[in-house]
Amino acid sequence: MGIETPQEFEEITIPVRRGDLLVLYTDGVTEAFNPADEAYGTERLIDEIRAHGAGTAAGLLERICHSVTVFAGAAPQSDDITLIALSWNRTAAGALQ
Repeated sequence: MGIETPQEFEEITIPVRRGDLLVLYTDGVTEAFNPADEAYGTERLIDEIRAHGAGTAAGLLERICHSVTVFAGAAPQSDDITLIALSWNRTAAGALQ
């Protein structure tokens, strides 16, 4: 469907600190369905980030993609799946709270 014009968006600034991780995703991630017509959902995504977010951003993206693929199984992909993970001065030992 996309964004319809005109749209107004609030601009905010959030300070980024050493060790922070930002994960951006499209609804194709959380709305990926399995053969039982269940959605992957936000909670599964958050669980993956908590479980694997202390590693590299690339590693986290691989884990999330694998998790979504396993969850969806043989169900057809119904939407685009886009993920971006950005980290600032993190080490592999940096833990998420």
